[in-house]
Amino acid sequence: MQNFAFGFTFAASCRKSLPCWHDKVTAKHLVHELILQARRGQIISVKETIAAVRRDGPELAESDCELVEFIVNFAPAFGMFVAFDLRE
Repeated sequence: MQNFAFGFTFAASCRKSLPCWHDKVTAKHLVHELILQARRGQIISVKETIAAVRRDGPELAESDCELVEFIVNFAPAFGMFVAFDLRE
């Protein structure tokens, strides 16, 4: 199975045409931005995505279950697969 690793911080991934508002970043936005970094057909690791969200948004209060819901909603919409590897 292929794993997908996120090797960036959210602040570095902000688009140049849009301002980065670090105090207004939501968990949903972080998950969306992380998924957009992958290519169509790639496998999105739930474990690695949650770790990246926790790293880039330590103040966010969403539970792991809520983050999994965001991942499951976003990834297939962009032609990606989801690896439910949270317990590995």
